[in-house]
Amino acid sequence: MDNLQRQQNTEEFKKDQFRLIIQNRENRRKIRMKKAVLFFVTAAIVVCSILYVLHLNHQLQENADEIVHLEDQLEKTRSDNDEQYRRLHESVDLNEIRSIAIGDLGMQYADPSQIITYEGEEAEYVQQMGEIPEN
Repeated sequence: MDNLQRQQNTEEFKKDQFRLIIQNRENRRKIRMKKAVLFFVTAAIVVCSILYVLHLNHQLQENADEIVHLEDQLEKTRSDNDEQYRRLHESVDLNEIRSIAIGDLGMQYADPSQIITYEGEEAEYVQQMGEIPEN
């Protein structure tokens, strides 16, 4: 009986060992699969990050080019505006306007007694809200 029991214990031991070996193989296979999945997910994140950085760099370059284009356009518009302003002022003869206003239309310069000075806010203009007092 002792021999039979030893044999049964040995067989059970071998079966347990075989189960452990199979379980270890399964665990290693699962670990390898987890490592592979982790590697591919990490690689995908890195690739997506690189693509996003490249996209942002491209957008930045496009925006910089657009800024340069708009600055050139602004400079041309300012130059054209300054040229038009200069031509407009050259086309107006103030002395001729003054002589027509005084000679033909009867304009006169204001007499000092006609000038009324007001103290008030430091605005560039005065808006009349009522009658001006005589004195």
